Amino acid sequence: MAALEVPFDDVVLHCDSKIVLCWLKKPPSALKQFVSNRLAAIQKLTREFTWRFIRSEHNPADVLSRGALPEDLLEHELWEDGAPELWEHQLPEDLSEPFDESQLPELKPAIVLTVVNPKPAIDFTRCSNYRRLQRSWVYVERYINLAVHKRPETSGISADEVARAEKTILAVVQRQAFGDLLKLLRSNSNKQHSWSNLAPFLGEDDLIRVGGRLKYSAIPYDGKHQVLLPDGHHVTKILVRKLHEENFHVGQNGLLAIVRERYWPLRAGLLIKQVVTKCQICRRQNPKPGSQFMGNLPGYRINPAPPFSKVGIDYAGPFMLKTGGRGSRLQKAYVVVFVCMVVKAIHFELVTNLSTDNFIAALQRFASRRGLPSDIHSDNATCFAGGNNELAALRELFNSQLHKNKLEEFCSLKGIRWHFIPPRSPHFGGIWEAGVKSMKHHMKRVVGETKLTYEEMTTFLAQTEAILNSRPLCPMSEDPNDLTVLTPSHFLISRSGVALPEPSYADEKVGRLSRWQHIQYMQQHFWRRWSGEYLHQLQGRPKWNAGVKEFKVGELVLLIDENLPPQQWRRGRIVATHPGEDGAVRVVTVKTATSEFKRAITKVALMPSVEPDASTGGECLGTLPKEK
Repeated sequence: MAALEVPFDDVVLHCDSKIVLCWLKKPPSALKQFVSNRLAAIQKLTREFTWRFIRSEHNPADVLSRGALPEDLLEHELWEDGAPELWEHQLPEDLSEPFDESQLPELKPAIVLTVVNPKPAIDFTRCSNYRRLQRSWVYVERYINLAVHKRPETSGISADEVARAEKTILAVVQRQAFGDLLKLLRSNSNKQHSWSNLAPFLGEDDLIRVGGRLKYSAIPYDGKHQVLLPDGHHVTKILVRKLHEENFHVGQNGLLAIVRERYWPLRAGLLIKQVVTKCQICRRQNPKPGSQFMGNLPGYRINPAPPFSKVGIDYAGPFMLKTGGRGSRLQKAYVVVFVCMVVKAIHFELVTNLSTDNFIAALQRFASRRGLPSDIHSDNATCFAGGNNELAALRELFNSQLHKNKLEEFCSLKGIRWHFIPPRSPHFGGIWEAGVKSMKHHMKRVVGETKLTYEEMTTFLAQTEAILNSRPLCPMSEDPNDLTVLTPSHFLISRSGVALPEPSYADEKVGRLSRWQHIQYMQQHFWRRWSGEYLHQLQGRPKWNAGVKEFKVGELVLLIDENLPPQQWRRGRIVATHPGEDGAVRVVTVKTATSEFKRAITKVALMPSVEPDASTGGECLGTLPKEK
């Protein structure tokens, strides 16, 4: 047809075999291999054609297929003229009679599998407590005795009844889990099975027990031949949980030893780990705070900017100062720490109290010396929460509405933007926390217990500031020909704060560059080194570099409070998450019984679900202390 180059509106193919036409309507995969291969080739070639049925006596191809001489074909009317239906302009219809496909040859046998999962007669998952299950079984046996033997029992539950109930429960569990093994053991068959390494046998109580190699040891019978239990069964889980609670929430190794005194659960280590991990009381005693992949550094940390244009602020203290003159007395003082977020330069201001006016005065002194900052970052007010009076005073200062109003007015007039980190999340302000630590490091070693006057303390802070600003930003090289180490002081005074000043070149002749251009060149040189040396140090992630589970809305959590024991930490549910620019959640909003709190995930510990279900058998539902 392709060689004729004649367009066809439609192509109709006729076949006098109903079986073949039925095959053509089926997918090749439904037929046996030989027919399937040829049927696939035919369907591929005739995909756009129409197949119709024609009777054998009207099929011209049937004449040739039965054998005919050439001279006979010339005189054969059907061969010369074709099917009568075509002359009458009537296409033969499709199969006029339905064909019984069950009689169709070469069909693959159809296999129908029906999976039946019969519900056990005894549903143990309805009970999440092993002791309650034992008591329920005792009452069932008492009812049977009353109905069959007419022997009512009105006394309390005895130890013998509990032992018989446990034996019956374990026997039912073994029938459900080890039905095939029971048949082999009762028939004394030597056939190998999955538990051959344990040498199981039927004990006198008709329970499957572990054979092992301790037959002649002096330990009790139950310790030598423990009852075999399936690992995934609900009864096994609640039994192990019962032993965990009865033994004062013993750890995994201790619990394994206790379980092995009477029972042999398959894959016991994994089962015990699951029980201990999901125990609410154990999780509260040993909570695991959340963590997150270390985020990218904010733009104000890694983009060049004038020193102290982006600063972080923190308080340090109190420190006791000695007043001068006769009858000297001690007075509290605090240090306001200013840290440049770009070059890590440090500035200290001494204040004598926690008043708003003193804080604004310290901020004005800082701005007069270092320049007015455009952005200030600081701890949230709740970061000063604590058990001592000093932290309470700091918290009261930052929570005071008068302080906020004065501070907002001062910042708005100066064009300063103030940013707060999340509550109780000091690691969000690690750069200024490190500045406070460095200052205290020198103070403890130099000042010690000595009480300084205000002037002495101011002098000490200025000297400490110069020393800290002379620390190298990058590791020092041992090459004597290398450049001078880069420090924050290079961005402030164009040299190290503790180095000797350079000789004056005022009388020297100026070369190609003017003195002003020379100073600009030095500053640009420092910034090039800052970009090429210091920034590359910040590239790596020394910790928090592994993917972690994301916190989700609705999860049960504990609010970590370092001032309270874990059993008194408040419980709540996550009602909102606050993803960062990279999509990772590092801050969540938690709703407790009394209010809502916004916390970093490092101050939140995820708890396992407390709702029992059929798959896990519930959680360790011991009595939890009530929240105050």
